[in-house]
Amino acid sequence: HNLGHMKQPDNPIWIKIRQYNSRMLVKLMQELESVPEGSGTMMDNTLTIGSGRGEIFGAWKGLGVEQQGHNLGHMKQPDNPIWIKIRQYNSQMLVRIMEALDAVPEGSGTMMDHTLIVYTSNNADYQHTSGKNWPVMLLGNFDGAFKTGCFTQLDGKRPLNALYVTLLRAAGKKCDRFNMSEQLAKKFDNGTGPIKELLA
Repeated sequence: HNLGHMKQPDNPIWIKIRQYNSRMLVKLMQELESVPEGSGTMMDNTLTIGSGRGEIFGAWKGLGVEQQGHNLGHMKQPDNPIWIKIRQYNSQMLVRIMEALDAVPEGSGTMMDHTLIVYTSNNADYQHTSGKNWPVMLLGNFDGAFKTGCFTQLDGKRPLNALYVTLLRAAGKKCDRFNMSEQLAKKFDNGTGPIKELLA
């Protein structure tokens, strides 16, 4: 949080962070490229892609949008042509990723068959959200671990942390809570363990 409030251009701390992130991304891409076709699954490899800080809060100037991401977050979003343009672009890029994964043979299927893409908002229903309504789209089924082709609406109190527990359980990690103490869980989570409605 404190880093985010620092001046970023030419800041040696941010230069060091970005150089490290770039090296790790290149390293991961090299590892992915080195895996022979049909040599097994890629379930141990996780690639997280965020919008980054960009011009302080991110920007979509390539789409003809001049406003920065932070200002966009404070705009009314339903039926907003700017947000429609951004989301259409994001969706197109998402489809390209899925098509690329589906074109790579892996094990008994394709790389997409063994992948789960978690696509969500960084601040849910509105800027400075309370987190009460947090839409998430799961694409793929992680080698059959997740239900597909359905819409699931959860009633009650299951925080976003419960989704992370679900992902970890699907990956073989035994845990009942993620980044939440027992005291906090009693206050904010009326369940424990994974979100069973999402698992196959």
